[in-house]
Amino acid sequence: MEHEELIFICTMQIAVLALYAAWKAEKSKHWKNRRWHVRPINTRRAERGDFATLFSELKKDSDLFFWYTRMDVPTFYELLRLVSLHLQKRSIRPSINPEQRLAITLR
Repeated sequence: MEHEELIFICTMQIAVLALYAAWKAEKSKHWKNRRWHVRPINTRRAERGDFATLFSELKKDSDLFFWYTRMDVPTFYELLRLVSLHLQKRSIRPSINPEQRLAITLR
């Protein structure tokens, strides 16, 4: 009886390992088929994104800027000057600039 139980346990362990290997292979296949590092629509974010279009308009209208950020434009830029080093991402790829990070945080 012990011999049969040992064979059963070994068979179950092999089956579990085979299922894990199949799952791991399927999971890694997903990453191999990626077409883009960044989708093409997101590459134009700096010129056509919400921040590029909306925030420049908000800076022209002080009441709307205050409603959006809960501070006036000079205060926003003073706060940005104080925290910009902490908001910068140290990455090789282009990232969100500190002004945009602060606007998102305040929103």
